[in-house]
Amino acid sequence: MSLFDALFGNTRRARPKMDAVFALPAALVDMELRGIRSLGVGGVCVRAPEGAAFAQAGEEIRRILDLYRAERSLDLRTPGDDLGYTWWVLEAPGRAIDDVATGLHMVGDEYRQRGYGDALVAAAFPLEEVGAGPFTLIYNYRRGLYYPFVPLAGRHERDNAREIRLADLLPPSLPRESELDRWYALWDAPLGRARALPDEEAGR
Repeated sequence: MSLFDALFGNTRRARPKMDAVFALPAALVDMELRGIRSLGVGGVCVRAPEGAAFAQAGEEIRRILDLYRAERSLDLRTPGDDLGYTWWVLEAPGRAIDDVATGLHMVGDEYRQRGYGDALVAAAFPLEEVGAGPFTLIYNYRRGLYYPFVPLAGRHERDNAREIRLADLLPPSLPRESELDRWYALWDAPLGRARALPDEEAGR
């Protein structure tokens, strides 16, 4: 089951839990000691309701976020995906995730303040396990909990064993989803970096 099906298959939804997104940058300090590092990218997935008011809210949030990101040299993309959801994707010049996490929290909080908290689906952060490759750390806004997602390249299948191992590497400061059947898939999220990381450029 996908995250979208799980969250929107019924009409009763819990209010989004926002603050744990702020916990990620500090947690990554511990995670780097375990071989996990940021790729300097993160995104918030939004399910847009019908109506012009929501589009207007998005324009207002965009203006606020443009001011923030300009001060911190962040790139912003707002792609759609194959399921019709909208993403707010922030990318830092390097691997640092602090400004990215703050900006994404700003997006979620602005939607919530405008009465569209129910539109928030998930925040997602591409990470890299040194020697094992990339994975995505997903934050479920409804549950207020994190879990790892490891899709296998080229097909809609997952490396469940690696997901479980990665979950054991998450520090206690990150609220973790303990129910494995709630580790919903988030296929084909448009979270790839648009520019090379500085260490990759140096290696060319």
